[in-house]
Amino acid sequence: MKVLSETSGKVLSVSGNIGDRVYAGQTLVAVEKEVIESQYQLAKANLENAEKDFERYTNLADGEAITQQQLEAAKLKYQNAQTQFTLSKKQLENTTIRSPVNGVISKRLIEEGSFLMSSIPVFLISEQNRMVFIVNVAEKDILKLSAGQKADISIDAFSGKLFSGSIRGISVIPDLSGRYTVETVLNNPDGKLRSGMSGQAVFVHEVNESGFVIPRKCITGSVRDGRVFIVHGDSVMSRQVKALSLNQTEALVMEGITETDRIVLSGQINLQEGSKVRIINQ
Repeated sequence: MKVLSETSGKVLSVSGNIGDRVYAGQTLVAVEKEVIESQYQLAKANLENAEKDFERYTNLADGEAITQQQLEAAKLKYQNAQTQFTLSKKQLENTTIRSPVNGVISKRLIEEGSFLMSSIPVFLISEQNRMVFIVNVAEKDILKLSAGQKADISIDAFSGKLFSGSIRGISVIPDLSGRYTVETVLNNPDGKLRSGMSGQAVFVHEVNESGFVIPRKCITGSVRDGRVFIVHGDSVMSRQVKALSLNQTEALVMEGITETDRIVLSGQINLQEGSKVRIINQ
């Protein structure tokens, strides 16, 4: 998120460096405010005087001591003073730039002593409590995904740990490689995930098909067109299966195995059709 300046002037102080955690409302930048503060004090005094005049004219109008036109003029002056005071107050508040969100500073774009212009970004802040994981999905798979669909995300820096997320949005136009961008949002309450980390996502599909849930690692090749090794006596046979990935660790086999089949759980890389085996765990 970009933190933008809404004022112009010399920067008096800057608080925060890359990697610092900041909180919503925390002061990041202080800009000189002498002139703006003087304008605010003048607008405040004008408002107080206009309010007193309007009250006095209202009382005089009740006694018919002034005309309706004079009362309307006093009312208009009071309303204009209110508008000017509100504007001056906002301008004074803008000389203190605060963090709009809880997060971590990812970039600092301003230094003390520099001259700041309105609408210039001063900080980039990453909202660490929620992260967006970008996945590039092939055309053949994109129609299987939809907004709100759950995903299991593994981050390379956190071996063996899964993060739960859901699809926030899907691009309608592919990139130059023909892949579509899928934005997946995941919670990051402890702030361990950081921008730029890489990983993999497995999208969870709601299925109505019946079958057998087995560990994904049992399937060699792709889940959709894979094979499993079935123990038959003292050897194994390779059997093609029709399966669907449920999550990062499980797959639903809809065709190719039966309830009585004994499936090889590990060591498939060393097996081929007819390989002799010795069962260690069943």
